[in-house]
Amino acid sequence: MKNTIPNGVYPTMITPFTKDNKIDYAAVEALINWYAEKKVDGIFAICQSSEIFFLSFEERLELLHFVMRHTPKNISVVASGHVADDLDTQIEQAKAFIQEGIGAYVFISNRFAAEDEDDSVFLKNIDRAVEAVGDINFGIYECPYPYKRVMTPAVLKKLAESGRFTFLKDTCCDARLIRERLALMKPTALLINCARGPIVDEAALIEALENGRLAGAGLDVTDPEPVAPDSPLFKLPNVIVTPHYAPTTVESATRVSKIAAENINAVLAGQEPVGRIV
Repeated sequence: MKNTIPNGVYPTMITPFTKDNKIDYAAVEALINWYAEKKVDGIFAICQSSEIFFLSFEERLELLHFVMRHTPKNISVVASGHVADDLDTQIEQAKAFIQEGIGAYVFISNRFAAEDEDDSVFLKNIDRAVEAVGDINFGIYECPYPYKRVMTPAVLKKLAESGRFTFLKDTCCDARLIRERLALMKPTALLINCARGPIVDEAALIEALENGRLAGAGLDVTDPEPVAPDSPLFKLPNVIVTPHYAPTTVESATRVSKIAAENINAVLAGQEPVGRIV
């Protein structure tokens, strides 16, 4: 029986590298500890932000194994990583990641059909993958690389009706499509936007919140920004609005300033910048 993953905040996890382009596991552990200190609900490990398209399968699996061993038990871990072109290899890769004990596996939408193939190909291939990898929660990520395959409402409805898919990492940036997606969501769903304000149709969101089609919303970005003082959002008890400031804590501001100063000194001295991601 598959477990239910908790609602809440799931940051996409970057992969720190050493100067010789090896995974910096000391920095990975420090990042996990920082997430735990900030009381995140979960971590999205082995995702595009983790540079999965530039890591070998062995590196991705080793990284996930490390994350699972060092993440506190009260923090849920979801993961992806099936970047192969052929479906059989994708299935075997997904099985290996799932065996590490993650709470949910995240399918990358563009891996199941070529850019010029229609949704029937996508559905056929993802159905086969779901049946093959075992009893676990699934999510969908509209990853923009190598191309962005946006899920249509019809496809999302079919996936939701299967009972196996519990979340979507939305990157469509289309107000009309988001309105249609909101209509498909369960009334227990939460909408969190810390990306860009215009990707959420505010009128549609307010309507969904007022009508009970959504349980709540957390907004760090809005359109317009700042929110108008008389916006209905401020009158809704199930909405939290922050002023595009969510990532800026005392700790992060101090660390960013320190890294910036160190990088300036390093470049002026003809050295590699510190904290290089790739």
